[in-house]
Amino acid sequence: MRILPALSLAAAVAMVAAVGSVSAQADDGLPFNGVTVDQVGHLSRDGWVTLSGTYRCSPDGSADPVVIGASLAQGRRQYSIDSSPADCDGYPHRWQNASRPEGADIRPGGVHAQAILVRLSFTGLIPLPHLLAGGERDILLERNGR
Repeated sequence: MRILPALSLAAAVAMVAAVGSVSAQADDGLPFNGVTVDQVGHLSRDGWVTLSGTYRCSPDGSADPVVIGASLAQGRRQYSIDSSPADCDGYPHRWQNASRPEGADIRPGGVHAQAILVRLSFTGLIPLPHLLAGGERDILLERNGR
């Protein structure tokens, strides 16, 4: 009689391992918690940088805010390109962040861009960031007319 519970436990462990090893992705290829960066960013004549892409995050039932942060690296310098709030409803969305990094000498051309999806958990006085997803790629930063 002890063999049946042991087999049930072994089957449950095998099922959990099989489910856990499968990457959760939707039909559009974006993970349920994922963020991408578009191939082209924009640089205005007065120094404003705009990066964009897509994201998806799954709702977790908490009221904790989720933000998308972006940055770019050109040469040896890295610049933060602001953050924006994310809507975690399980559906894909577009994001766009823009800022004018002070003292930056950003030029059109190739840059390395990053985006992160972060949940800010308020368990005390200081919000604790919890990384949900990240994406990065080399992109082309084009000059626009603004």
